[in-house]
Amino acid sequence: MFKELRKNHWIYIIENIIKLFRESYFLIILAFVNWRNEWWIYPVLGGGIVLVIIISIVNWNLVKFQVEGNSLIYNKGIIEKKKMKIPFDKITTIDIGISIFDRIFNTCSAKIDTGASKIKKSEIKLKIKMDEAKELKNIILKNNKAVDEEDIKIDNKDIIKKVITGKELLIYAITKGKLIGALGALFIVMQFMKQVEDGLSLPITEAIDSYVNMDGILGQSTATLILGGFGLLVVIYILITVIFILYENIRLYNYTIISDGINISISYGLLNKKEYALPIKKIHALRYKQGILQQILGIFTIEAITIGYGDEKNEKALIYPIANKKFIEEVINSLIPQLAFNGDVSKPPKKAIPLFITKTTLILAAIFVPIAIFISKMPIMLEMIVVLFILVANIIFQYINYRNTSLGIGKETILATSGSLVKSSIIIKQSSIQSITMRESPFKRKINVCNFVIDIYTNKFGESVQVLNMDKNLKEDLYNNIIM
Repeated sequence: MFKELRKNHWIYIIENIIKLFRESYFLIILAFVNWRNEWWIYPVLGGGIVLVIIISIVNWNLVKFQVEGNSLIYNKGIIEKKKMKIPFDKITTIDIGISIFDRIFNTCSAKIDTGASKIKKSEIKLKIKMDEAKELKNIILKNNKAVDEEDIKIDNKDIIKKVITGKELLIYAITKGKLIGALGALFIVMQFMKQVEDGLSLPITEAIDSYVNMDGILGQSTATLILGGFGLLVVIYILITVIFILYENIRLYNYTIISDGINISISYGLLNKKEYALPIKKIHALRYKQGILQQILGIFTIEAITIGYGDEKNEKALIYPIANKKFIEEVINSLIPQLAFNGDVSKPPKKAIPLFITKTTLILAAIFVPIAIFISKMPIMLEMIVVLFILVANIIFQYINYRNTSLGIGKETILATSGSLVKSSIIIKQSSIQSITMRESPFKRKINVCNFVIDIYTNKFGESVQVLNMDKNLKEDLYNNIIM
């Protein structure tokens, strides 16, 4: 099927045009808002769209691929032409994405990664028919010699398959931390609407004032304002939770994980379907993430850290969205036994508690106190209460961070845990550690503590783990164990 050079499906051109509109919608809205004074924006945008259409057609015509022996050949480039020959055993992940648009034309996006250290994104992206993508995936996996099958004993009882339940999806959506991000998004939307109001001279603020008596609200007692604010947050949280339940049920619909002992295959999605395969031997670390509610309930979101997959924006090698310790022990440890942790776990000393709290508290105070005194127009008493609430909340969260922070050293793995609002535990194969850096300030040196920064062997920029304010004496065990 792939022995001769072939192009992407012609839908590739249409998707690039749609992508242009999607990424430029903000500029288009601004042009519409400011059309009276900035009329020249229209011909500029029109010329840009025509240019992108031309480039998309030329690029579609020049990008070609084929299978040659046990290698994938990929040609691309408009000005600078490039020919890539990638052996199947160098391919780390194959990701198949099916959008609503793809369903109409029975196509898909196939993304192939090798994890080349100098490349920060997928090497090959193809737009082809669905049956062609499945055939290509089977050819690559069947001829991938990177995994020695004799090293992994496979029989029927070792094959694992798990499909997410409706209850699990509901728990995941409810417990996923979302309030702070949603409030930030709400603030951005409000600022944008303000620009639209000013640009189009729309009486939005006057209309709101006619229905809401802001002077009457601000004239209420402090206790009433605090209770009202708390009630508003509860309403916002409930609304956001309902939206997230619907969103996550659509996004993670029919989430399925299957393993044959060599590859972990994952698929999910109702409107936009996603499929990808992770070779087990190329998984360098596992990350267990927990929001506040998830910490209380003892449940985790499990992600893999691997070369290749996870190098695109917002892309994560998700293993399973919601899991308890029993799931991890029975399923994950049997899939990736080389990442099972057995060793001693150390906590930061109690004398390091002020180091967790002081720095962030001083930074927040330096930001919000001047705003409350010189910028904000709210009653001074209410401003001080808000600032005090922020500082107390920070102290609580930083103490939780201290309680969550730990560093475990095993014979073959390292376990690093940190975080407050989101607790993150990472189990790293020692053979996958690039470097360990010890950082200390004069204050840390005085009480014999330091930060350990562990760099993991991936091609993703900034894939490192930092464990704060640990006993400096751990460095001997840490370094010696890595060297051995």
